[in-house]
Amino acid sequence: MKKKLGIVYFLRGENGVAAYAWHLRKLMANKYDTVIYSISGISDRIEGDKRLRFNDKANDLKELQSCDILHLMSVSENGSRKQRNENAHSRLYPYLDKLNYFVTVHSIDNDLRLSLDRNFVLAQARGIILTSNNNKKEYLTEYKNVHVLPLPFVPYNMANKPEKKVVNISRFISYKKQFEFVQIAKILPQYKFVIWGKVYNDEERKQPVNGMMGKVYEKRIMDFIKDNKLENVEILNKSLNLSECLNEAIAMVDLSFFQDRDRPQYTTLEAIEHKVIPIIHPNYSGRLRNEKECLTAVTPEDAANAILQIDRIGYDNFVINGEKYLKEYTSSAEDKFSKVYESIADEK
Repeated sequence: MKKKLGIVYFLRGENGVAAYAWHLRKLMANKYDTVIYSISGISDRIEGDKRLRFNDKANDLKELQSCDILHLMSVSENGSRKQRNENAHSRLYPYLDKLNYFVTVHSIDNDLRLSLDRNFVLAQARGIILTSNNNKKEYLTEYKNVHVLPLPFVPYNMANKPEKKVVNISRFISYKKQFEFVQIAKILPQYKFVIWGKVYNDEERKQPVNGMMGKVYEKRIMDFIKDNKLENVEILNKSLNLSECLNEAIAMVDLSFFQDRDRPQYTTLEAIEHKVIPIIHPNYSGRLRNEKECLTAVTPEDAANAILQIDRIGYDNFVINGEKYLKEYTSSAEDKFSKVYESIADEK
């Protein structure tokens, strides 16, 4: 009989966290019966998740305690203490001392530095899971049971017909480098460039962010497109299936980076899955090899040169290397998560 894995998901609007929960369930399906519990609301990205409102606290707590392994997706507690008392996290926090759980720290800035309850959540955890080894070196030195595990990822769509289309996938915010993306479009008018991402009203996102965002940032980009008469740029603000965005693309450019991360992002893994060549900042390459599974770039000029290198290196070579990388990545991730989970499950 399989053991039960419960994944507790808070942040409905965070695509990276939703992707983590979705892929973790797929990754561990052979070894665990997995349920995703949503505290803040049902995600567009996650099918079959179960809503817990904690209106019936006894039954909801009993449900979570029935899990052999419980995995929290975040410790983030941004905003004022009044906001915190009204949000999803506070519904669960009073019961953490009654639960055996792991917690994944996705972002040092959001999940730790800005967290009002950082020490409480981490101190109660049976294990802390980081996505980057650099984070372990710089933070959480006072905690013992800290594991650095790869992003869970299971490929499910490996179909693609490449055209001269280059995509950028992220919400509109300056550290995601969409402005630099349209600068690449100016350099390479022979390619079509597509930005696929949500534009938030500035009032919608209250937490501190690294740079300009929302409507203000979108206007800066649109003004650049207009001033330079760029006819090869399309911005898709509507909701699209990820496959629809990637299936006709030959490359995905993401020049964003953080100093404290040394692993690929989900958009990079999803690009490889769809046979789209990721062109990424070296800080986010992880174990991806430049000119093998990806191309690296820092500036728009670097990225333009990288796009032109695809024909020289050979598109098919990237695809072959990428498929091999994902196969090994998935197998390794499943093994590492299993070992960490089993170390706790055996103690119950």
